[in-house]
Amino acid sequence: MVFRKSSFIRFFTLLILAFYAVIGAFADAPAQARGFSGHALHLYPLGWSSEGRWGALIGREASAGGPEIRILVIDAVTDEVLHYSDALVWSGPDSSDAFWNRYSALVLEIAASFDLESTLRPDVRDARFTTGGYNFEFTMDPPSPVDGRYTLRIQSSRGDVKDVYRSPASSPPGMSVLLGALVSPFEERALAVIREDDAYRFSGAHLTLGFAYRQSSKTPGGLLSAVFNGQEYLVRSRLASGADPDEKDERGYPALLVAARLGHWGMVADLLSAGASPDSRDGNGRTALHHAAFAGDEEAVRRLLASGADRTIRDRAGRIPGDLAAEATLRALLQ
Repeated sequence: MVFRKSSFIRFFTLLILAFYAVIGAFADAPAQARGFSGHALHLYPLGWSSEGRWGALIGREASAGGPEIRILVIDAVTDEVLHYSDALVWSGPDSSDAFWNRYSALVLEIAASFDLESTLRPDVRDARFTTGGYNFEFTMDPPSPVDGRYTLRIQSSRGDVKDVYRSPASSPPGMSVLLGALVSPFEERALAVIREDDAYRFSGAHLTLGFAYRQSSKTPGGLLSAVFNGQEYLVRSRLASGADPDEKDERGYPALLVAARLGHWGMVADLLSAGASPDSRDGNGRTALHHAAFAGDEEAVRRLLASGADRTIRDRAGRIPGDLAAEATLRALLQ
């Protein structure tokens, strides 16, 4: 996922924004912690949610109109930007007390609307980091791409490796720089942070699933490993070997719902043919059909409907799948 904002020059110094745990009270201002070094950008983590969202304040010291700061929320499972606020008045890191006094109610409201837990904060690291007793490292191949084209890879001290992202050959960025990583406090997952020209890409990698030789021990063949990694052939092979099509991850999400949240539509037919339940819901109350409708994937919608997916299920916001479809033809199909 690319987070585009030309006003940002480079990436950030980590500052932790702490909330007081007692209802009705909270910390006066952020406190400094280790993370990325300077470069005129600063990150104040707000919290993490059990759904894999993380929120932050990202401040920039240098801009045409002076320093500015914005509220950002990202889905660290789908790498999708969920919220990006307008620029807020800010006078730089030395004025964090003044900013907090002025905007704390707004910040807390947004954090609450995305269920961000202030006690769970993403840990900002360099591209090489240690977690869970293992060393991990994000790398770019080539390390300093001349034309911006690259493959993002992660490897671990266990000896395994996997490709996370490959820039498009047709329209590669002019410049690509690997800045560091955000490590989830809830899941075994990390997000690489890459600057592409004047944009920022957040590319997620699960730290236990989907590596070259590592397989899940939950069911024969490690189905979730292939689903997380978008490996359609392996999904088909592992289902044929007897893997449970409704194998669940740590949050209780079955393979089909994980595939839908990640946009891996090519494996939907195989999972449904193997007997995957079509109507499991995520923390927002959305089913695979909601996600397919939102993505505009007509083939996935048709396959889900043919397998008995319920088009009347409402998510937590009260929306049925048809409400999320942008195309009239798809909305008609979901009526």
